[in-house]
Amino acid sequence: MAHLAFLGGTGPEGRGLATRFADSEHTIVIGSRNVEKSRNAASEISTTTNSHVLGTTNLDAANQGDIVFITVPYAAQKKLLNAIEVFLKDKIVVSTVSPIRMRRDAELIKVREGSAAEQAQRLLPHSHIVAAFHHVSATHLLKRMHIISGDVIVSSNYHSAKDTIIQLVKNIPNLRAIDGGILQNARYLESLTPLLINLNKLHKINSSIRLDGLSITD
Repeated sequence: MAHLAFLGGTGPEGRGLATRFADSEHTIVIGSRNVEKSRNAASEISTTTNSHVLGTTNLDAANQGDIVFITVPYAAQKKLLNAIEVFLKDKIVVSTVSPIRMRRDAELIKVREGSAAEQAQRLLPHSHIVAAFHHVSATHLLKRMHIISGDVIVSSNYHSAKDTIIQLVKNIPNLRAIDGGILQNARYLESLTPLLINLNKLHKINSSIRLDGLSITD
């Protein structure tokens, strides 16, 4: 099983994904700027899933991970990736980041590169960036017994890396992985995130995305 590292892993998205993958017997590393927070989150996940989870710094987590998930807010992405580029060479880096800001409602931030994932690829030219998991409810991920359903659209310019993450998605029961094409398509995935947030707020739900009429075969 792979070592999965979650940078900014003390937030809801990072903790939720880490919990689900710990249930699949992957080795989990939680990274944070605050080591005490990462160790507390790791201890909680370890107790919940009866698995070994390590809490450490973002830099150490990036170094240890075979597959590294970026789960920090967009505003923190550039500084973080500049600091850890050397640790991510030739690794699969999964961007779950959507460039949004919260005002009265969620709003999309314009990114010069087109998307947070494309910015990550520019900042990490020797890494294999994959965009995924933008529309899976962190609330549902954290409820370990909750059955999650929906589609995870996976985009990357690296076919092997994309296929690896598509297979990884299947470790979470009832989630369906869909090949989302090239990394440029991440800009469209990310733009749906504020819409879902605003719909969830309006209707008091935690919705996901499901594409009708698309048949996926292994």
